[in-house]
Amino acid sequence: MRNTSPLGDAAYLQIGDLDSATAAIRPILDLPADRQISWIKKRLGRFAAMLRRDPYRGSSAADDLYDEIRNLGGG
Repeated sequence: MRNTSPLGDAAYLQIGDLDSATAAIRPILDLPADRQISWIKKRLGRFAAMLRRDPYRGSSAADDLYDEIRNLGGG
């Protein structure tokens, strides 16, 4: 069973499971802009930073997810 908590997202990245990490944060990425509170953006900022390091560096899926996070809420 997948962890659907956005707080469990980084653990998936740490074990190299980008698909599960993406699934864990999908509900947050899909929130309307008015529900994207500052702590969510801060948490996702840390997540995005992890996508820029090995083993994800150069991965098109990681790059796409990074771009989606950086564009959250219109920029």
